[in-house]
Amino acid sequence: MGGVLSLCCTQDLFKDAPDVWYASQSALEADYAFGAALGEGMFAKVRVVTRRRDGAAFAAKVFKKRAELSDGNELSRAPRADALLREIDVLRRVAAPGSACVRLAGVVETPGELLLLTELCGGGDLMHHVEGQRKFTAGDAAAYFSDACAAIARCHAVSVAHRDVKPENMLVAFDGRRRARVRLSDFGSACVFAPGDRYAADAGSPFWSSPEAWALDYDHRGDVYSVGVVLLVLVDGMLGGDEVRALHGAGLAGLVDYRARFYRDRPPGLSAAPGPLRDLLEGLLAPEAARLSAAAALGSPTSRASPGRGDPGPPRRRPSGAATRRPGADGDGAISMDGTYSGLVGIFADDGGDRRRVLHGLAAFEDRAGDADRAT
Repeated sequence: MGGVLSLCCTQDLFKDAPDVWYASQSALEADYAFGAALGEGMFAKVRVVTRRRDGAAFAAKVFKKRAELSDGNELSRAPRADALLREIDVLRRVAAPGSACVRLAGVVETPGELLLLTELCGGGDLMHHVEGQRKFTAGDAAAYFSDACAAIARCHAVSVAHRDVKPENMLVAFDGRRRARVRLSDFGSACVFAPGDRYAADAGSPFWSSPEAWALDYDHRGDVYSVGVVLLVLVDGMLGGDEVRALHGAGLAGLVDYRARFYRDRPPGLSAAPGPLRDLLEGLLAPEAARLSAAAALGSPTSRASPGRGDPGPPRRRPSGAATRRPGADGDGAISMDGTYSGLVGIFADDGGDRRRVLHGLAAFEDRAGDADRAT
């Protein structure tokens, strides 16, 4: 190869896998058409790519294999080779028929880039919908929690810890009946664990992370805590930084007590939640030693609840700032025609209105959390 850095496709690391090496970028573009940008992270950009021979569309996570300096004098860093190979290995470990983890379709490599081709999920990420409507009906929350929890159970069954579970890493896809389903994505922080392994790495996002992860002494059960926070946000809206700290300090009971003492004008919320939902949240958000497993959480009455999701048709882009309400004739949790969730009634407010105070957003909390004492 004359000194060309090859990570995967020419080293026969993943036998019987659909990996392809291209000698140049132009050779790659002869087979794939590059489309819209979907997102950008520290080491990769995500774009839509279409395979020319059959029109199949994928989300391509594009990594530069060398650091580059842009015309704007910005340095684009390259990930470590072992980190890239670990992410590929993890994606192949979690693959299974019907898996709620995003599917890896193949790896494409050139001398300068490595592309992970994954299924294209047309509904965007779950955080977009959380920001758009604050909280969900019981049916919606149960359905999307069940998908996310099933993905984590699959990861743990094959000894994979995701370590960055949050709505931004949950993509909304549509099945053959045009029902919205959640796919767990972005396995860049994931790793393979053995029984007894613990982590001291600062991985994940503070808002969604467990108290043990804040203390830099945690294991794969941190994923379960994070999906518990996701469920809490789905049914009761975003939390403020003070509320997250109350949750860390004394679990769900601590959060309920904190709100009762400091926000007495707030609707009943969690204190009036159905017993099975409270039990599930307490089990997910318990200290690590007493925390439910993802597999056990899937057996709870809440996660087994029928979502009643309707047939929305193809999603359309919603104008920025526009509200979407289409009460579903097929029951709570129908998806609107533009791909957003229309189950806006909620399970806590009698009239469906959101009269609560405005809570801190994710970005504001993470700015504050960066200054927090991570050892507490």
